[in-house]
Amino acid sequence: MKLVNTTEYFTNYFKDDPQSALDAFSKTKFKCADYSFYKDAREKSVIFADDWKKIFASVRERAEERGIKFVQAHAPGGPSGELLEKATVRSIEICGLLGIPNTVIHSEIYGDVSMEKYFEKSRAFYEKFLPYAERYGVNLLVENSCRPNVGSNTYFINAEEMNSFISYVSHPLLGAVWDAGHGNLADKSQYENITALGKNLKAVHIQDNLGMQDDHMLPLTGTVNFDEVICALRDIRYDGYFTFEASNFLLDSERWPNCRKPFENSKYLENPPLGLNILAADFLWETGRAMLTPYGLFEE
Repeated sequence: MKLVNTTEYFTNYFKDDPQSALDAFSKTKFKCADYSFYKDAREKSVIFADDWKKIFASVRERAEERGIKFVQAHAPGGPSGELLEKATVRSIEICGLLGIPNTVIHSEIYGDVSMEKYFEKSRAFYEKFLPYAERYGVNLLVENSCRPNVGSNTYFINAEEMNSFISYVSHPLLGAVWDAGHGNLADKSQYENITALGKNLKAVHIQDNLGMQDDHMLPLTGTVNFDEVICALRDIRYDGYFTFEASNFLLDSERWPNCRKPFENSKYLENPPLGLNILAADFLWETGRAMLTPYGLFEE
């Protein structure tokens, strides 16, 4: 498996400047990228710029020059409504332009409803985007969540629910992404969930926590049993990427769910220096290599 890091590691330094964020990313050991649109459900986001096609064509060319391959993405998050739908459609269009085959899209939260009703509403949600997925050749991936994130609201928590929903929609471009941090907060074992997903599993999010909330920590600093996770991936012959979503290794000032307390007199360390985050990304890459090498699964 090849190692992947999210561009979110650097987009916070270069808001609405994806070229500069990519330049910072290219200084790390990672050669594969997960493009994060997560904070782009904003009217003035770069994805809504008049010349967005030109901007992202430039991003594609710059990535090719620096030997960076975009392999997956995360669609915008935020409150449901017209803006989120518009941003999600645009993110799929950009995935097509960048050659990204998989993007994660979170279903809306509909409250404490029956799973049957949740499936019905969620199918209507994903069907808004499937025509664009077909046009641009992009798989839409359903992600598992966890109770600390969604509370008592109905949501996909385990593989059984995810598989059932994928079968219910029955579209070849709908698949699953398994988040190991969220899985650490579920009832069933990660091995059981991942092996149950089988061929539906198109991508993973690798992150850690202490078993209480969705911390997005550096792997091996929390309580996720990654032997279990990696054995499951090996046993289903998972052929995707090993994608980190561990952006809370170094925290910026507004990093959910652990925001830094403000101090107005001085702000030198409000956010980690960019150079330090580049070093942190390299350590993350080395962590991934150390995790996969004993299983014979690491690929340069």
